[in-house]
Amino acid sequence: PMLGGYWLALFFLCFTATAAIELEAAGVTFYGPVMNQWASGFEVISGSRIEYSYRANGKEMLSLSDSPIDFASSVNSYKPEEVAAHPELGLKNIPFVAAPMVFIYNLPDSPSPDDIDSSVLPLVLTRETSLGIFNGTITKWNDPLLVRTQDSKIWRDYLSACDAEITACVRVDSDVGATEIVTASFSSFNTQWRETYGEFNIWPEELLNGTRASFKGTTGAVGMLSETTVIPFSIGYVGLGIALSNSYRYIARMENRAGNIVGSTSEYIRPAFEGVTLNEDLTADIADAPHPDAYPMVGLSYILLQTTQQKSHVCER
Repeated sequence: PMLGGYWLALFFLCFTATAAIELEAAGVTFYGPVMNQWASGFEVISGSRIEYSYRANGKEMLSLSDSPIDFASSVNSYKPEEVAAHPELGLKNIPFVAAPMVFIYNLPDSPSPDDIDSSVLPLVLTRETSLGIFNGTITKWNDPLLVRTQDSKIWRDYLSACDAEITACVRVDSDVGATEIVTASFSSFNTQWRETYGEFNIWPEELLNGTRASFKGTTGAVGMLSETTVIPFSIGYVGLGIALSNSYRYIARMENRAGNIVGSTSEYIRPAFEGVTLNEDLTADIADAPHPDAYPMVGLSYILLQTTQQKSHVCER
């Protein structure tokens, strides 16, 4: 489900007929590796270089009058009202790559397919239990609902005996696409969440300090992974690519809209895009897709462009 192969090629072709240049871009961490891979290939065929830096606030940086970057990548697309407010900039969204988010957990001595039996699968999080952990209604790993919804006896036995508080790791840096994808899914999972909190990219104070949940604030995807790795009985969320590139194998399976338990492999991520139609501004909402095999926590990320450049340092390039 990587849409960038087509759209990014069109964008890059704008520069292949000119002398070699250097472009600077910034965006979220979880698809930095594929951006760097494509940029390397582009440099080979064009001689032009793209420097991509990992910044959660790429969209914010691009909006600065003296922005140091030429384009941004973000889960947060330009909204119609933003485009209408700045017609002189020619703001555009270009669909880039699929952005699956996964829940990672640290449960000491928990069942693992690597050291017990290849038939043992990861922890199961249903729609209700994933919400419960992050809204404070589920605070211990031996919560009866968590225990009851596991699909294997070995996990039910483990959690029944795990009388430990859950530490929920959340991103507290600004403009975080990972948080937006997770909470967009939560909003589809549950009407009360949607009406009370909705979709957001910064965790509100009433959640962080007004519930029974034990939250741990983290910054950056790597920071989230590091905190979850070192804090026993914790759970957090990162882009799938970050978890895989760091060989983190404790990735929860999830219940999708059809009630099926699915993993975060391409077998389940691709169906999230079946039947998706892009809006006129090339955006789409794919959280909690209806396909019976679809992984439920997937977003679409974008290349953000100002097609009418007003900045002298960019025009020079």
